[in-house]
Amino acid sequence: MRAWSGMSRPSAIRSNTSSASTLATPVRHTASGGEEGWFDITICAIGDGVRVSVGDSGASSVPQIPRDGGEPDVMTGGRGLRIADQLADRWGHSGEELGRVVWFEVSYAK
Repeated sequence: MRAWSGMSRPSAIRSNTSSASTLATPVRHTASGGEEGWFDITICAIGDGVRVSVGDSGASSVPQIPRDGGEPDVMTGGRGLRIADQLADRWGHSGEELGRVVWFEVSYAK
């Protein structure tokens, strides 16, 4: 948790909120929610901020923000990445159907 120690309060809030929304995704939208599923989280200091990476058991779909916008009251997915997209300075993903990592970065100063 030392990665958060140098952050401004707004940056820490953005980072913690993005972490919570990103951590819910593997259990609901990937094979991590299954009996043999797994996920892990890595938090590390990078340059002027922090990078949070969530690895999971993979899924057949690629992480993306729904383009149609959807109705907030009836949406069944996409909120976690929407939150990370709005609060993080950068986010992305790597991997494939058998294992994937979604990551985001938040700078200390903002």
